[in-house]
Amino acid sequence: MNTITILATGLAQGQISNGMSTIFKTIAKGDPNAHLKICSWRTDTQELMRYIGSKWTETGGSQIILAGHSWGVWMLTKLCVRLSASNIPVRLLASADGVSKPIRNPLVIPSNVIELQSWFQSKGIIKGSPIRVTSHTRHTISQQVVRRHFTVDEVPAFQKTVIDHALGRIT
Repeated sequence: MNTITILATGLAQGQISNGMSTIFKTIAKGDPNAHLKICSWRTDTQELMRYIGSKWTETGGSQIILAGHSWGVWMLTKLCVRLSASNIPVRLLASADGVSKPIRNPLVIPSNVIELQSWFQSKGIIKGSPIRVTSHTRHTISQQVVRRHFTVDEVPAFQKTVIDHALGRIT
């Protein structure tokens, strides 16, 4: 099955994080024709809607795989709300220590997200935000990791989950 994969990085000092870059390269190598986009948390969700809309139409309804780190997860939750308004389901939202804006608020996952998997750390100065899911979302993994906030997207299980979904190894 075709997938559309969007990777969104957090602040990362204005650069794409190592974890997201590794995921991007691995997916691109595994499927040179993959519908794959990497962006920052500052990316306009309307721009991503246009990208997803064109690929969605072109493929006749691909699975949407979203993965984010830090503020990238916050931006992807906003994208999920837009996708929900267009009745487009999200197969997977993978969160690597997702942080909301404003920081103290929970990340709210809309009902069009079929599966949420999150990895978080709770020891650092910067911590992921609480996540609220709807009854329609299968929250299959919420795993605490011993990492600094800036490297949670480098956790092997996070990367494998995103890559396996994007390459159609998990449906």
